[in-house]
Amino acid sequence: IAMGGGTSAFPTVMADYLYNEVGLRTVYCFKQDTVGGNNYVDPFVVCFEAMGGTVVDNIAVTQGTNDWSAYLAAMISSDAEAIVGWTSASDTIAFYKEWYNSGAYEKLPVYGTMHGGFTDSFVLDELDPKIADAIIEHGTLAPICYSYTIDTPENNEFVKLWTDEFGEVPLGNNFPGATYQALLNFTYALDAVGPDADPMALANAMRSNEFDGPEGHTSFAEGSVTAVKDIYVVKVVRLEDGSINYEVQKKYEQIKPTGYNFDGTNYIG
Repeated sequence: IAMGGGTSAFPTVMADYLYNEVGLRTVYCFKQDTVGGNNYVDPFVVCFEAMGGTVVDNIAVTQGTNDWSAYLAAMISSDAEAIVGWTSASDTIAFYKEWYNSGAYEKLPVYGTMHGGFTDSFVLDELDPKIADAIIEHGTLAPICYSYTIDTPENNEFVKLWTDEFGEVPLGNNFPGATYQALLNFTYALDAVGPDADPMALANAMRSNEFDGPEGHTSFAEGSVTAVKDIYVVKVVRLEDGSINYEVQKKYEQIKPTGYNFDGTNYIG
């Protein structure tokens, strides 16, 4: 049971937001040369170009790349207005360091097509604070299913409970909301079928659930094992206590796993 939403949901939402809300028309894309990289960037390229935008290039970067100097030099010399893409882990750290050290940060803001491993707090916490501050000051955005600033009764209650327990708002990543939302799904399914149900009955009950939680609304299309979720475009911010977190800029309601205005292959908006 996939509770995190379909992989195409995130990049297709970002294509719409960056084109229609930010007003970008020419971008330079990059992706980690993995299945995840393709899934989190290629749908963005398809949708952004279909709306009328220009993608200068969509570079596939080998996982484990620590030298981004040639890539950033090409991006700086292009006529792109921004860098849009995704990578993860140490690759992300190396990318942001070169983005800052090369001076690219002065010309090219960065936007993620997926939050995880790229703009999450546990990644940015590993950077020199001056680089993290540059990321924040240049309005870095990403799509995600959870933020402590989602203003609903369910999330306000969750944030209160979390803050009472840990002395801080939920972390700047998807884990707090996603874990709780998944446990709600599991709990409602157990309530429906009982603790002695066989695994298939329990799985079917989970896929039959439709409910609200800290992340927003969760449902499953008939026959799907992947949830239909609310997707939020969020801005990376630093809170008064110095921690890095996310603030919601726009909510996209009930995005199917295939994506927003996307059928899994083609733009249909």
